Amino acid sequence: MNHDLSFGTIAGLLGLAVFLGGHDFRRPLPVPEIVLSVAAPIPLQVIAAAGDRYLAANVAVWRVLMTGAQPLPRDSLAALARVQEDASFLNPGHEDNYTTATALLPWEGFVEPTQTVLRRATETRKTDVYAPFFYGFNQIHFLGDAKGAYEYGRIAASYARDEGTRQALLGISASWLERGNDPALASQVIAVLASELRDPDLKAQLMQRVERQQRILRLQEAVDAYRQSRGRAPDRLEALVAEGFIATLPQDPLGTVVFRILPNGRVGFRAQKK
Repeated sequence: MNHDLSFGTIAGLLGLAVFLGGHDFRRPLPVPEIVLSVAAPIPLQVIAAAGDRYLAANVAVWRVLMTGAQPLPRDSLAALARVQEDASFLNPGHEDNYTTATALLPWEGFVEPTQTVLRRATETRKTDVYAPFFYGFNQIHFLGDAKGAYEYGRIAASYARDEGTRQALLGISASWLERGNDPALASQVIAVLASELRDPDLKAQLMQRVERQQRILRLQEAVDAYRQSRGRAPDRLEALVAEGFIATLPQDPLGTVVFRILPNGRVGFRAQKK
């Protein structure tokens, strides 16, 4: 499988990742379906495969694929997760193992086993952008870890074989970092990312993201001043203008989000309504 992606393909990766959660990839197979209930210890799996760890990994993945399309009970899902973790230990670079784990496990609540599988694949498959990309997506989507997502997005970019793919992945990494609600850190790191880019349009877009984070930072400083003066955070950002803490309410330089106060009292943003 060729893991070089075109620039256009990268743009659809995030949508693909979300799509995985709503689509069942466990296709019916022309063999009897098997419901997993136990995962044999790794040494026994290797012994059963005549001492061949790679064959043992293939057998483990075959067991996963044989589960078919039927809904699985919780204990079977747990066994499935264990089998896929074991397969990644036996053969960290097994492509079918990490792709099926990504498609099935995190959406059923088994995020950590998925990340173990993807982390091992990332360490082994040095030209495969998919494993670190999906690790990063899971970090931000399921765990809310913007920094971890950003770090793996950068790894994916470093694995890319063409410049267009690399730059697109750097842009995605920047967007993940923005969701971490640390505008000072985000603005600094995104500025560094922009300095690495050759594409002038993408560089300009990232610098607009830097400006977005700086505006959020200024709003947060105003909210903190309001809280110190009033003993509570404002209910809405408009209160900062009404009570003289800022002259005007800043707008998003990209025009795609609206700044707002999050439930935790921090300033963030939501997508602009169309």
